[in-house]
Amino acid sequence: MAKAVTQILNDPRKAGQMATRKELFGEFNQYAVFAVHTRGEQVCWFVTNAERIDDVTGGPAVIRQAETREMAMAGLADQSSDDWKEAA
Repeated sequence: MAKAVTQILNDPRKAGQMATRKELFGEFNQYAVFAVHTRGEQVCWFVTNAERIDDVTGGPAVIRQAETREMAMAGLADQSSDDWKEAA
């Protein structure tokens, strides 16, 4: 899954809006990774898991939030949802 990613520019005026499209990965495409514009200097990367439902929104649960795409996805591509345990 080595995919070249260009630098995503943050636009603070769009804080809270997606800066990239969702990229699906993992077994049965259960994970989605995407960047969101922030009020800061750089975008924030999120990973959601379609097999875990958020109690508040009813949508896929956010399981990772990181400064880079690589940090957000680290260790997820080669694990199934049964193996992954959320850090406490």
